[in-house]
Amino acid sequence: VVSTFVIVEMAEGGDEGIVYGLLTTTYNVGGPFASAISNQLFGLFEPKLSDPKNYVEDRPTFRNTVALSFVVTYAAAFLSLLTLPLLPRQKAQVQQWKRDWPRRDIYAWASLTILVVGLVYSCALSVLA
Repeated sequence: VVSTFVIVEMAEGGDEGIVYGLLTTTYNVGGPFASAISNQLFGLFEPKLSDPKNYVEDRPTFRNTVALSFVVTYAAAFLSLLTLPLLPRQKAQVQQWKRDWPRRDIYAWASLTILVVGLVYSCALSVLA
């Protein structure tokens, strides 16, 4: 429900459908993209997190690897908080940004390129995995 309000504020009259589609696609690409990145990253860890025998043996080196995986996961989550200042404070600030900020085609192309690269990357790694 909250995201619908954001879409109404961001979209110009008549563009609500395309903005909703873009924002929904961006949101839905996040999960598979995160899975693809985490599978690649955690695949580098030794001993392997995907090997069930490591959980049964429960050696100190494997415990350290599991702890490191938790540190990496929480660090990424906390780093995402650094993007919070990019959000507008209130409805009035959104309208001011729409009115005062320059409009350039490069913003649209950069957004679409990042979205398509993320979508292709996550789909390719999901198929190859």
